[in-house]
Amino acid sequence: MTNPISELEDSIASNEDHDVLGSWCVTAGGGVSLCSYGDDLVLSSRGDGTNLFLDATGTASIYAGSAQFAMQASDTAGKVSLTSGVDGTIVFQSGLPLLGSVTTLKATSTCIQVGVPDLGPSITLTMDSITLQVGPPGVGASITMNPTGITLKVGEVSLALSLTGINESVLDVVTRAAAVSGHTLKAAETSLAVGVANLSASAPISSYSSDATSSIKAAISNDSADAMKAIKGGIVMIQ
Repeated sequence: MTNPISELEDSIASNEDHDVLGSWCVTAGGGVSLCSYGDDLVLSSRGDGTNLFLDATGTASIYAGSAQFAMQASDTAGKVSLTSGVDGTIVFQSGLPLLGSVTTLKATSTCIQVGVPDLGPSITLTMDSITLQVGPPGVGASITMNPTGITLKVGEVSLALSLTGINESVLDVVTRAAAVSGHTLKAAETSLAVGVANLSASAPISSYSSDATSSIKAAISNDSADAMKAIKGGIVMIQ
């Protein structure tokens, strides 16, 4: 891999060269300004195992537009801040692109991703929610939390807990809802609702059986069929 600093140095046309054999020290009693108003400015330490030191007894800052990296000196507890402006983005990455670990900070969200995006595990924090995801959205597993509830999903199977009750769903075909007012179960066109003071069942085809005794008692009872109704038994008593 080519050295970007070397390429940058080669691209800068110099009108004047200063070669120093040995050490070189510049000291000033006042402030010092090093500016480049034409091409780029390069600071490098290119010897064998050499280091580059930037030292300040107060604050050391690097600016690039609204982005800023600042270090504030202290004997026991220094302060390091990295900002990207009002709508900027900060990215921390380790490993190969799209395969390693990435942390992305934006103005209203933070995402931690490991592995291939939308396949590997991730944690996303927004202004009002936290989502843990493993696998592709809609196929993998996820947990989403916000101030009013928690939703657990695996593929198209979900369990949602809220301030008003519990809702379960399997492929949006089989559902179950529990609230203070009662319990409702549905499977396609079949439903059963258990309320505080009532019970209601509905189905395209229904069947009731009992090995011994079956009893239905009500102050007012209404039993009807749109097409045909059959009652069969060794002894049938209707009163």
